[in-house]
Order: sequence, then structure tokens, then C-alpha cells
Amino acid sequence: MLGIGETLFTTASQGLLPALVHADHLPRANGRLFTLQMLGTNFLGPILGSWLFGIGRAVPFLCDAASFVLGAALLATVPKRPGTGPTPDGTSMLTEIKQGVAWVGGTRCCAPS
Repeated sequence: MLGIGETLFTTASQGLLPALVHADHLPRANGRLFTLQMLGTNFLGPILGSWLFGIGRAVPFLCDAASFVLGAALLATVPKRPGTGPTPDGTSMLTEIKQGVAWVGGTRCCAPS
């Protein structure tokens, strides 16, 4: 489950970046995003998490929940790009996700045994 969440997060963050940064600054922004993700997950995250756990067992989980609330609030401020919404054939992204999952589940090489 963690791998699925990480894949969705990485894809979404990389996909949203061009809407937030001018094309001239996109290579630098991609580099900074990658660096911060690696620094946070591999170096600072474990140190900060263990320090917070030393304060109290619930503290890291409360901070994690607060970070999700903060992230959702920040995402709500991102302006909507023109042309987003249902696809030209009228299907929504959720419908396309369901179709993709059904296809993977129905494919012999990908279906769970």
C-alpha cells in the first residue's frame, strides 16, 4: 500500500509542477523538488520522526496528520488550470482509474494469483 501511495504522490507532484512554475524555471524546480523529496525521506524524516517520538509516542503521528491538513490547504490555493475536468468523451478521472484497475485485474500477467 505504501508503494502505491508513494507512486501516486510522486506522479502527482511531478505533474502539478508545470502548472506552478514557468517553463524557463522548470528544470531547476524539478531538481529542487527531487532534492527535497530525497532529503526529507532519506535523511531529515527519520531524524525528525525519532526526535518527535522521544517527546511522545503520538507526537509524530499528530505532526503527520497536521502536515496532511496543511498540504490539503495549500493545494486548495493552487489555481485551476484551463482545460481540466472531464475528458472530451465525458469520462472523469475516477472513471478512467476504475477502467485501468479493471484492465489490470483482467490481464493474465497482472492479475493477482
